[in-house]
Amino acid sequence: MTSSTGSSATARAGGAASEDRADEGPWHERADLADDASSRDRRRARVLDALLRRRTGAGQLEDDAVTAAVRAIRRTRGAASIADVARDAALSVRQLERRFAERVGLPPKQIARIERFRLAARLLREHPDRTGSRIALDAGYYDQSHMTREFNALAGLSPTAYLAERVASVQDT
Repeated sequence: MTSSTGSSATARAGGAASEDRADEGPWHERADLADDASSRDRRRARVLDALLRRRTGAGQLEDDAVTAAVRAIRRTRGAASIADVARDAALSVRQLERRFAERVGLPPKQIARIERFRLAARLLREHPDRTGSRIALDAGYYDQSHMTREFNALAGLSPTAYLAERVASVQDT
């Protein structure tokens, strides 16, 4: 037996959510296929990574200053200061941010944040015996709690949960 707010409220909420997502693109539809929260988080991370790669790929930016800035951020694994990147591109920080918004769709700080995250994830996979503090410092985070907050924000998982899922997925294959 359902309550008075049970199935009809769920149907209304689901219907509204479907209508709201109609404009959001196919990645939202794909993310909704998974009932498991960690699957959605992994899918979201893959979509974000693919979007970033597509938007910062060769020939896509058509702006030498932005291309050089993206390369500098990637080369330093997100450790370069945005002020230094802007100066090397002969732009002000504000000009660099505007050009990133137009051509990449993300601010340079967000790209640096993603690059640090990617480095930390790689270090976790390659060196599971290292302490979280060591990985955090090696990846350019201030401390382990900073890295943990970034993992939760970008992947929806703590570094420990991320590593456990990676180990489980490798064992399943």
